[in-house]
Amino acid sequence: MNRTFRFYYIMLILFSLALFAGDESVSQAGKEKWFSCVVEKVLDGDSIVCKNGITLRYAGIDSPEYGMPWSNRARKRNKELVAFKKVNCLMRTKDRYGRYICVVFAEGQRRSVNEILIREGYAWVYYHKNTEDLWKKWLPLQRKAMKLERKVWGFWASKQGRVIGNKRSKRFHTLTCSNGAKISKRNRIPFYTYFDAFYAGYAPARGCIIQNLTR
Repeated sequence: MNRTFRFYYIMLILFSLALFAGDESVSQAGKEKWFSCVVEKVLDGDSIVCKNGITLRYAGIDSPEYGMPWSNRARKRNKELVAFKKVNCLMRTKDRYGRYICVVFAEGQRRSVNEILIREGYAWVYYHKNTEDLWKKWLPLQRKAMKLERKVWGFWASKQGRVIGNKRSKRFHTLTCSNGAKISKRNRIPFYTYFDAFYAGYAPARGCIIQNLTR
């Protein structure tokens, strides 16, 4: 290899490394990063723990909380999809608990686990500003599952009771919930049934909904 060719070869490598570094910095700035891990534990219908100790929360969806109808069956279905398997994850951000908020693909699956749980009726869309694209993408899939009353939607279709939604957060509360009473008039929207609120893409707020269901 002559000196001139060697010089250009080295410069090409350095240029390529610079490009790679630039791409990585963009990825970090956008808070998105791909990584893989093996699932060691399934916590519930929308969160898992990897063997390396990282806890993952599925981005853009929520499943029934402990004490709500279908919570055990949602966890069981999630376990069938990912337990002890290698998963590929697109991290969108981290939450305040340090969990990685991810779109998760189990090895051999064409669709994400997030989407599968929505399609099958084990979860519903969960709005956040940094996952608004997923909310828009999966809401039509949820509505289809709702119309067919798949899994959890059979229960919610029969559940009566008016609720109050928050236009800003896309969460809904029972009429007696103290947090619901704090919603400003500008962001306040009434729904005649739980089903109506879900159909609009709202998700149950923590606390009051569970208490109301377990009374």
